[in-house]
Amino acid sequence: MRSDPGRVAEQKDCVENRVSSLNVLIFTTDVHAGGIRASTLRLKEMLADGVSNVSILSYEPAGEGGEADYSLGLPLVREFQANARWDYDLRRAMGILLAVLRFRKLMRSERFDAVISMSYGPSIVALMAKKLGLDFKLIVSERQDPSRDLAAGWRKRLVRRLCGWMYRGSDLYHCNSPVAAERAPVLFKVSPEKTLFIPNGYDFSRLDLQAAASPVTAISRPYVVSCGRLNEQKGQHIAIAVFARMVKLGYKGALVFIGDGSLRESLQACAEMKGVSDRVMFLGAVDNPLPYFRQADLVLVTSLWEGFANVPVEAMAVGGRVISTRWSGAKEVLQNAANFFSADLDALDQCDEAAVALASTEAMAAVTELPRLAAVESLREQYGYAGTSRRFVAAIEGLQ
Repeated sequence: MRSDPGRVAEQKDCVENRVSSLNVLIFTTDVHAGGIRASTLRLKEMLADGVSNVSILSYEPAGEGGEADYSLGLPLVREFQANARWDYDLRRAMGILLAVLRFRKLMRSERFDAVISMSYGPSIVALMAKKLGLDFKLIVSERQDPSRDLAAGWRKRLVRRLCGWMYRGSDLYHCNSPVAAERAPVLFKVSPEKTLFIPNGYDFSRLDLQAAASPVTAISRPYVVSCGRLNEQKGQHIAIAVFARMVKLGYKGALVFIGDGSLRESLQACAEMKGVSDRVMFLGAVDNPLPYFRQADLVLVTSLWEGFANVPVEAMAVGGRVISTRWSGAKEVLQNAANFFSADLDALDQCDEAAVALASTEAMAAVTELPRLAAVESLREQYGYAGTSRRFVAAIEGLQ
């Protein structure tokens, strides 16, 4: 019997676009702003291609939770960053116990098959609930490099030990960075068999449309841009030091920061000290930063550590030039599509004069370089929704 080519193609298409009946919950800190918001919404969109129902649970109150379907209504990060007091640790510890109770109530009501926890607080709460007898499949989705993110200070070291103990009780440990996946068995003693690397997924056709929009704030002069929460991890003090040196080398443009955070005043003071405060702009949180990436002379990525790093991938995908520090995993994630500072990361962090001088020279050269189109196209193929969604859904279904 001969097969009908049209029928075969139709059947193949049905198989490739099969939608799973899984009921999945993404449990995150908040969906208010910054990288955690972008990663959460992107993960929901990606899974929606292959799962019938995907919901978001925010730990933070609904007002700060943003685009979440459910909220535990408890402070975890934002309130304490804005107004840290002596009772910080006590309130957070008591809040976690209450969070476990509220999480159990939601799970019993909605009967989610699988929970994907993002960031340390939600992961700890979900794992405590699971150890207390709640029946669901848990995927811990690591978005940072814990070897750096949880390295300094007794609080972070305590969280690191607690996470290691709890993570081993998860059903699957997902990392969006190949380096984090390699370190998980050593750092947390998580079994390699249940450690999974799947990179962040992107809807590049949507990014192209967003990049074609006009910037909300028009900038009349050339500029380089730095995007991300204004915190220690993102290393924006390096961006200011490099930019100040670029000005001395003859750069005529401005430095534009996109994002909010606890270090804004400190960074403003740093710009003042470097004598470039009149050429540094702080735009705050921007819903669509892609037009700025596309129009900038250069996107500066000065992170001290990252998991995957969305900003440079998005910037390069829409035609932006990127130069980045060599945070752990940077070369594996960005491959040959970006430029990298040659100077040692610790030296840049300390704003060593020689390291900053070298970095500024490399940044000036990158301003005039053409985008690496072939390398960027390769990244678009690797990080598109189609492949990442299928892999993630298959991994979840394999746990059932």
